[in-house]
Amino acid sequence: MKILNQNKLEASLTDWLNTGFDRNYYAGVQLIVRQQGKIVTRMTRGVKDAWEGTPLPENTMFRLASMTKPVTGAATLLAVQKGWLRLEDDLADYIPEYKDMDVAVMKDGVPTADHKARTPIKIWHLLTHTSGIMSELPMGLAMLEQWPKSAFESLSAAAAYCADKPLVFDPGSYTAYTGSVSFDAVAAIIEQKSGMSYADFVDENLFRPLNIPDLTFRPTEDQWNRLITMHERTDTKTMITVNMGRHIYEGTPLTYTLAGAGLMGSLDSYSRFAEFLRGEGELDGVRLISRELFAELKKPWVAPEIPGRSPNESWGLGVRVVDNEKYWLPVGTFGWSGAYGTHFWVDPVNQITAVFLKNNLNYDSHGCGRSGGEFERLVAGALE
Repeated sequence: MKILNQNKLEASLTDWLNTGFDRNYYAGVQLIVRQQGKIVTRMTRGVKDAWEGTPLPENTMFRLASMTKPVTGAATLLAVQKGWLRLEDDLADYIPEYKDMDVAVMKDGVPTADHKARTPIKIWHLLTHTSGIMSELPMGLAMLEQWPKSAFESLSAAAAYCADKPLVFDPGSYTAYTGSVSFDAVAAIIEQKSGMSYADFVDENLFRPLNIPDLTFRPTEDQWNRLITMHERTDTKTMITVNMGRHIYEGTPLTYTLAGAGLMGSLDSYSRFAEFLRGEGELDGVRLISRELFAELKKPWVAPEIPGRSPNESWGLGVRVVDNEKYWLPVGTFGWSGAYGTHFWVDPVNQITAVFLKNNLNYDSHGCGRSGGEFERLVAGALE
């Protein structure tokens, strides 16, 4: 294991953030880097609202978007541990409407059923972007554009709507990103088995036992008040504010707790969740997931030969998993990003967790844009 040089890390991160603020890449940023559980550096820079100029508080809340996915990966393992489902089970065992799904092709610009799926959708497909459910290829995006407002009302409504549409590809034959809908199907099963809302399930079974107070699908008034304003960089290279109303992800209602994109959270709370992942299902002596079962979350489920896969990383359960020795983070590193510019990873080799939070609507945002990779390289560069 290599050790982080704190002085080198803080100097490089400070220079990097200063350049970003000078160029209006972001309005407010928080980041934290831990090694073996100890904070090496924690930074809060910028403003909560560029129009008002309010300094960014230490306890700021951020829209986390797809950094929700690793939480759903962990929640699924909790359900497995309770005996409610298995990762190799067919989705249709729990939601029968997904039996004998059609797979579509594009005809005259319209997704059209072509053949019956050669493989049933497995639970693990839903969490590894290999299910084919409205996957974000041109055909899947065309289906998403037709998404009716009624399907946004709840997880069960979303799952039912998707079951009535053809798949983009045969499950397991390809990998393409899924914003939330496949994760929503898993969450709908958890609601079915637990008799609870998905929001209540993760709160009662994950966040509360781990003393994580500021990760939520249903913000309190205090948490809304602490939320950073959404920002965007204009063509004139200025930073403006964007009014998103009381929505966590896009315009979806809070009754639809998107299992792939619906969380709001603070730096310290997400850092605790990342530490839980570094502990392989345990934090501060509280073990929620067995070490053996937790290994399923961080293993590379998608083989290198599967079309659509990155050359540097596979998919675990709601996380990317580095499996290329030429990448700047060690093989086995796992984590993910969010559409509004959030990013985190867990490095088991060097026992590091790192979290970076900002909220930009489009600029330097999806997959954390340029910032995520730069943050990774600076942390990796401080290892000695």
